[in-house]
Amino acid sequence: MNKITKMLIICCILIIGACIFQEPLYANSMQRLEFKVSLQKDGSGIVKENRQMNLTEDTEIYIVMENLGGSEISDFKVSDFGVPLEFKPEWDIYASREEKAGKYGMVLTEKGSELCWGIGEYGDHEYEVSYTISGMVRQLKDGQALNWKFFEGAGTYGNPEEFYITIEGPEAFTDENTRIWGFGFAGEMAQGREAYVFLQSSSGK
Repeated sequence: MNKITKMLIICCILIIGACIFQEPLYANSMQRLEFKVSLQKDGSGIVKENRQMNLTEDTEIYIVMENLGGSEISDFKVSDFGVPLEFKPEWDIYASREEKAGKYGMVLTEKGSELCWGIGEYGDHEYEVSYTISGMVRQLKDGQALNWKFFEGAGTYGNPEEFYITIEGPEAFTDENTRIWGFGFAGEMAQGREAYVFLQSSSGK
């Protein structure tokens, strides 16, 4: 992708379960989940996540990356409150919480991979997660398109109270060269020259 020529179509599928309804209580909770996606000229995307969580059970957090359509994940890194975690080449999902503490890794599955890291001490955490996805933007006959599932759903820690996505590109997004669709969430969607921003709140605010 040399540059965004005619039209960039962004379709962000946010499957957040019944977040606009009353949710069951979870021992773990997520106060905020924010994605910042920086699209590159080669069609790849650099993804940075901020996860603010309170954890009282389990041994690890994991992100499911399946059905990638040929895309690959690289440059995976995790930190907690700004302290980098240590990469563990062979991640053992059955290891204890103490063994996983301060470490992260990847697990290959039949449909893709899982990005994993240890919870460590129970309580409040603020994880910064980053990774690169190749081929995130696909070439069409009349432009380029991004269609990506950023969040699978509640898991064992409930839906986030606040949910944001910002997508930036190598060229300014304008009404003339860009179209956007978002669904599966309740909240606001705003367009700027440099990015698209999504806001989702489980409380409907």
